[in-house]
Amino acid sequence: MRYEKGQYRSFIDCSLAEKLLFTGYLLLTGIAYLMAMYYLYTSHQGHDGKPGDSIEDIVETYYGNRSGTKLEAAIRGPMAAYIEIEDRHVIVEWLKKDAPKEDYPSKIQPILAKTCLQCHSPSSGLKIPDLSNYSGIRKVAKVDTGESLHTLVKLSHIHLFGIGLVLFILGSIFKLTVLPGWLKYPLIVIPFFAVFVDILSWFLTKWDPVYAYTVVVAGAFLGISLGAQIMISLYQIWFLRPELIVSEKVTKPVIKNKNSIVKTYQVVIGICLVASFLVSITVVKLTPRQKENQRLEKIKNILSVVQLYDENTDVDAIYRQNIFKQWVELETGQIVYDNVSQLEKRSFEQLAKSSEYGESLPSAVDIANIKRQPKFMPVYYVLDSTHKCNSF
Repeated sequence: MRYEKGQYRSFIDCSLAEKLLFTGYLLLTGIAYLMAMYYLYTSHQGHDGKPGDSIEDIVETYYGNRSGTKLEAAIRGPMAAYIEIEDRHVIVEWLKKDAPKEDYPSKIQPILAKTCLQCHSPSSGLKIPDLSNYSGIRKVAKVDTGESLHTLVKLSHIHLFGIGLVLFILGSIFKLTVLPGWLKYPLIVIPFFAVFVDILSWFLTKWDPVYAYTVVVAGAFLGISLGAQIMISLYQIWFLRPELIVSEKVTKPVIKNKNSIVKTYQVVIGICLVASFLVSITVVKLTPRQKENQRLEKIKNILSVVQLYDENTDVDAIYRQNIFKQWVELETGQIVYDNVSQLEKRSFEQLAKSSEYGESLPSAVDIANIKRQPKFMPVYYVLDSTHKCNSF
């Protein structure tokens, strides 16, 4: 690598003040990026009911969980025995259309009056959702379609302005590195392209879940190129020590860097390995806490449905005192006593995919296009003060 002083500026020409300024910015930007990654992990992970981030989490963030609502889950699960299959299909189809109010009196209200209102009405005195009117049913009939377009546009312009400015400053520093053009120029351009593709894929994923993979790939390219710019720049700011050589054919001083590129790669690989180790340790340490948070969130949702949740009380204690859980076989409605421990270990998706605990749905009845469903589902009984069941 030969560099003729005066052709272009590099870190060799920077003063100590400039090096300190660049170093501070690079370190803070690197830490901010790691914080952003942790925030994305904690805000997206668990949407699919499983620990850790996954493609399904990204899909549910932007596309939503359109396979069902609280009402659909109820009439497919614990309440399936109380409603005719044809009536259930009518309600599910109505829910998939975002529960239009104009169809409620003629199509939905007669079905609910026949099958549900004995319990799900104010006259029953039970602390369960009121399905006797449209406003009550709307609370459990809203389909999750992911982030709204308004929210995506708001987030997009913030990210494009903010990240664009960060990448411009970072690129202005990185251009001072001494690297071959085939490596330097792509590393400058890739982050801008990756941000554009990443944000574009938010909107595409809302349209089709398959583009969730594009979100991951674009994010990976952004992270790798951003990390490479930061680490290479930090290394060359402080450890690049060229030797001044006077050439007879060149009147200007010529600087020769001994093995600078090799050393740069060695430092980058070393830092990546250390960072990977630290991230792995952090994930392992946080996994038990994440699982506990998921368990508590599930309990809160159950208590909220029966209007027993109070954020100022111990949800575990309320759950133990008022809720009793049993597994039932959907086809027969019989309570399951065997293999309960195996059922408890699996999520809804895992049960549905299992050949032992799940089954395929015929296309004629699979209106929601979920393809498979579990053979068994939990039923939660609400106990009164004498520990007798008064609803479920």
